[in-house]
Amino acid sequence: MTALCRVDALRETYYRWRIKFIEAAFSRLPVSGLARPVFVVGCGRSGKSTLAGLLSRHPEVLCLDEPRHLWFSAFPQADIWTSKAIERRGRIALDGQDYNAARARRLRRLFRVQAIRHDRSTVLEELAINSFRLPLIREVFPQARFIHVYRNGLEVAELIQQAAERGGWFGTNDYKWQQLAAYAALYPATADLPELCDDFYDRGLLEWRLSTEAVVSFFQTLPRESYLEINSKALFDTPGRVVQQVYQLLGLTGDTNAPTTDVVFHRSSAGIARSVSAKERLIGGDILDRAMCCPEGLVDGSPQATV
Repeated sequence: MTALCRVDALRETYYRWRIKFIEAAFSRLPVSGLARPVFVVGCGRSGKSTLAGLLSRHPEVLCLDEPRHLWFSAFPQADIWTSKAIERRGRIALDGQDYNAARARRLRRLFRVQAIRHDRSTVLEELAINSFRLPLIREVFPQARFIHVYRNGLEVAELIQQAAERGGWFGTNDYKWQQLAAYAALYPATADLPELCDDFYDRGLLEWRLSTEAVVSFFQTLPRESYLEINSKALFDTPGRVVQQVYQLLGLTGDTNAPTTDVVFHRSSAGIARSVSAKERLIGGDILDRAMCCPEGLVDGSPQATV
């Protein structure tokens, strides 16, 4: 049995390296890359993976789940997780100053090879950290479309706390957290908040705020037809309706595998029913109230009664 396991492990290793070789070779060919991918953004633990899983049922959609290696290959400074992050000078936020034509071509080709491998016409990427990198993405993919999945920040903070306690959420040797703190320090409204973060829950709430504010600010610069905002409560309660909204944004026809309301989702035990402490309100900022009271979107929606 042990020998069989070793053989399987060697086969898996061979397969992974073979795919990486193919991707690297294709990225250097003089061919056009993918022009119009779809980026699903929002803070981690907000429901993006749930949406991506539902959309992957469509025969034309390929969902890339956290494809960090593609970004590392084209833009090494995108690494904030691994032991190489310091060497690569990884940063949370990437923008137009990080743009490089050759690297952009490489990334577009890396995306295209995924579409070719899986024979899909629409490539959708789900990577939470890209909430901080939307200006760069817009430079690399001017025709890209964006979907923001947002959730009550208290629930997200609780789920990040659980993930961080298992290890790895804030990067090797806390590198990701250090970069989040450095990013917060750039803005007067958040500069002092990292010092208030005594535990993983506080850190998670600050990450949620920074991420959500970055997305909302970026979306305000986009034409309305290029983005969609999805409240996780709507995603959990009426997945079929939400998926149809996404199909409309992407110009896709419906399919026979469209989800129904019998889909079971994970729900957090935290929520907006309990009171919000002064510390939570300070770390979460005004966007915390908006996420609770704007079910139709943080960019376009008007605050409504808390639900």
